[in-house]
Amino acid sequence: MQGEPLNIVKFSNSSFEFEKAALEGLLLHPEVRDRKIVSLAILGAFRRGKSFFLDYCLRYLCANVSRNFLKSLKLTKFSV
Repeated sequence: MQGEPLNIVKFSNSSFEFEKAALEGLLLHPEVRDRKIVSLAILGAFRRGKSFFLDYCLRYLCANVSRNFLKSLKLTKFSV
């Protein structure tokens, strides 16, 4: 099983709709049903670092997490 984003909340007509079937399909899959999960929602204004933060989280999860992770991380497309 390969990771990919899963939209479990849809926004339409100024309201939110929870996609229960999509979440259940993931959580009940045999490869993940006994594992811990994290749900991460990133909201914010245009060009305020949402993609940067998500990229950072994915790099952390894909790395062999060690104490020197931050030193080895090469940040790109980032300015203050």
